[in-house]
Amino acid sequence: MRTLETRFSRFTLDDDGIVTARPTNSGLPRTGEMMDEILKGWAKLVRSDPRPALWIPEDSQLQPRAWHSLVDHVGDLAVAVAILADDAADRSLGAFAVPVDSMLLPVRVFGKESEARQWLMQFATSVD
Repeated sequence: MRTLETRFSRFTLDDDGIVTARPTNSGLPRTGEMMDEILKGWAKLVRSDPRPALWIPEDSQLQPRAWHSLVDHVGDLAVAVAILADDAADRSLGAFAVPVDSMLLPVRVFGKESEARQWLMQFATSVD
């Protein structure tokens, strides 16, 4: 397992090959600089070897435009993205956002982390 933390996110690459991304500094405004730092940290962690990713956003990030932004930027870093949404309303919003993104790479919204990880395993390779 490898872990990397930026000012904005914590990434963990588990032995099963799945990257988990969690925000760490929710009080800061979302900026291009923030996205650049997050992506550089993610790239350093996966070492140019795209991996399936589990995104566990904050409630304030659970918006379809945030999902599109994530998928637009991680195409070279991820082979599939699972987004964890806590309630049915958020998962319903995801049903509208995900089909567009799925043309770029597989993306699904889940209510349970265990279900998300199970789905991501089909895209995973173990970490050396």
